[in-house]
Amino acid sequence: MARLGDNPTIMPIFDLGEENGHPYMVGPLLGGGDVETLIENAGDGRLSLGDALRIAREVCSGGGFRVDLAWSLSEYAGVLLERDAPGDRERATEHQDEAIAIAQELGMRPLLERLLAQREMLEA
Repeated sequence: MARLGDNPTIMPIFDLGEENGHPYMVGPLLGGGDVETLIENAGDGRLSLGDALRIAREVCSGGGFRVDLAWSLSEYAGVLLERDAPGDRERATEHQDEAIAIAQELGMRPLLERLLAQREMLEA
């Protein structure tokens, strides 16, 4: 465990045990709230696509799910391009850039080809 160092994606466990028949775990207080509260505060009980992607990005970037993150970014960019509301093209480009960087780093050729085809549509 010592070789992991100060990895911000791994929560340290200070103590584990059982008290009066109830298991417990002690760890640091984590900020940011929980997804359930975010959904409850959303008004209609649904997160926006942007909020959902932000949460997915935070979870995937730390948990070894970068492949899933890259595909999700690509899908969301496609949704934005299809919707084509003001600002969507810029956000789609940002998501594509991040997905392309991940795809190149991990050697994800099928995704990279898809993203480059999306980019051609964007620039047309």
